[in-house]
This record gives sequence, C-alpha cells and structure tokens, in this order.
Amino acid sequence: MPSIERTTIGSEEWQRAASIYVRYKVFVLERGIAKEDEFDQNDTEERVYANLFIGEEPVSTGRFLPVGPGQARLTRIATLPNFRGKGYGKMIISSLEAYAP
Repeated sequence: MPSIERTTIGSEEWQRAASIYVRYKVFVLERGIAKEDEFDQNDTEERVYANLFIGEEPVSTGRFLPVGPGQARLTRIATLPNFRGKGYGKMIISSLEAYAP
C-alpha cells in the first residue's frame, strides 16, 4: 500500500513539533548548524509552519515569517535526505504562498 502524502499548515503545537523534528535532522545533524542558531526567537507559539507528511512522519517543512505590513519571508525550508528530489520542498513553498493573506 502506497504511503499517503498530506500537507498541513498552521500554528498548532504539533505542527511546530513536526517542523522542529525535520529541521533538527536536516540543519543540526546533517548540516552541522548549532542548535542555538537554528532555533531562534522566531519560533514562537503563533508562528505558522507548513509540514508535509508521509503517513505519520513529517518529511518536509517551512516557516512563514511576517516581516512587515503585507510582507513575509518563507524560511527554514527543509526536506529529509531520503525524501529529496520528489518536489516536496516546492509543495511546502506553494502551501506557504497560498496561506499568505
């Protein structure tokens, strides 16, 4: 049975946890970025995250960061190594762009 892909977007605690899971594996463990640099003051309770799941595992993520009236940056886009090359990062970016007011 093929795994089901689904994308979520929001600021629920579990969505933040899913994003942190992917980012820790990619940025801290794989790329060697210090935890203190990766997880910054922008990871707040109200921050919006997009996550792509395969079954129950988060495999790709991104963060929506408002920077001014009508402006935002899409940050911390990451995909786990075994899931790269499948367009998941593009799906995360599209989800965040669609979310933008």
